[in-house]
Amino acid sequence: QTCALPISVVVESLGPLILASVVATFTTRAIHGASPLYRSPDLEFHSRWEAIPICVMGLLLGFLAPVFLQLLRRSEKLFSKLHSPAPVKMAIGGAMVGGIAIFWPQVCGNGQDLLSSLFHQNWDFDTILILLIAKLAATSATFGSGAVGGVFTPTLFIGSALGFLYGQTVLLLFPGLQPDPNIYGLVGMGAFLSAASGAPIMAILMVFELTLSYTIVPYLMVACVLGYYCSSIFERRFMYGESLERKGAAFFNSQLAEVSVTDLIRTDPITLPEQASFAEVARTFLQFQFQHLYVVDSSRRFLGAISLHDVKAFLDRPELETVVIASDIMDENFPRISPLQGTAEALRKFSETNSERLPVIDNFNSQRLIGSISKTDLILHLAGEQSRPAVARAVEPDVVEQTTDSTDGAVAAKSDTTK
Repeated sequence: QTCALPISVVVESLGPLILASVVATFTTRAIHGASPLYRSPDLEFHSRWEAIPICVMGLLLGFLAPVFLQLLRRSEKLFSKLHSPAPVKMAIGGAMVGGIAIFWPQVCGNGQDLLSSLFHQNWDFDTILILLIAKLAATSATFGSGAVGGVFTPTLFIGSALGFLYGQTVLLLFPGLQPDPNIYGLVGMGAFLSAASGAPIMAILMVFELTLSYTIVPYLMVACVLGYYCSSIFERRFMYGESLERKGAAFFNSQLAEVSVTDLIRTDPITLPEQASFAEVARTFLQFQFQHLYVVDSSRRFLGAISLHDVKAFLDRPELETVVIASDIMDENFPRISPLQGTAEALRKFSETNSERLPVIDNFNSQRLIGSISKTDLILHLAGEQSRPAVARAVEPDVVEQTTDSTDGAVAAKSDTTK
């Protein structure tokens, strides 16, 4: 049973994934042909010792990927400090990209043409370095401003450019190895993508499908795995995982906005007068099995809450039954919520206490207790399930009829509230 859920999720996702991939492949081949997207000349390793510098490159790119992700986050944070509408922020980002494109027009677009040119035009070291810096700046401006541009193909170009620069450096330092910078560019593409996305298997398969080069596969696999592990030392929020997290947070916030505290209030919570004796406090805890009891005055003004955890060590002390009263042992600063506050505030206040329920007051001036809200009810409501509706009950002078929620493990009971 432990493995049933993951297996069922994978099987349910596999069918649509395969169907979509096959349709996309046939569509692409029908339009562009069956040749690889990034054509490269014949690749060949001249020495088995090239495995060493390629492994070192995988390590280096694994350490550089978190720097790239941090650059994107800082750019986004910088634009978020601008108190301007989204169109203005995107206009600023577009102006920055346009200014860069005046001098280096190659940075325009998603980077696919730039990546193809990298493998075929034999650019020198300085040209690749300048275009790498320009592309980094343009991508950061686009991503930070919130404009639609994407980071996938730029990530491929950045990895390839770093691989080319590394390959040319190896060629300069160790000419006897006769390294081919194209190989280092392709392997660098996969290693950097693996380190930035946190998905080494995806990077290996994707780079192979983009190039259809069997020669680089063993080296590509090693570099991708090394890049991923080096990146994971410093990074826990990879490129696409963070994007999905933000989308999930936005959906969760919209769900919170649609839920009202008023819809979740359970009326007539168990209360005690401030002059209730310790014996009455003990009897109420034993009868209703709550973790907290609310203390009110004669006008039902909320004064505080008594925690079972604080008093359970003294429940077998008969000498305290007539000496200690409820106001002596209550927590006056116990969190409370008003219907005017949102459910996001209710969740925040739940985090401040280990209680399953929060008292609900009419407002923070009169502090009159009108009910309680359950953490479980709130979570079930956010999950789309309706909890039991709160039912208003008539409060008799001597008897309070209370149906407690299942989370506290209580049962329907009647209690004489007089001493």
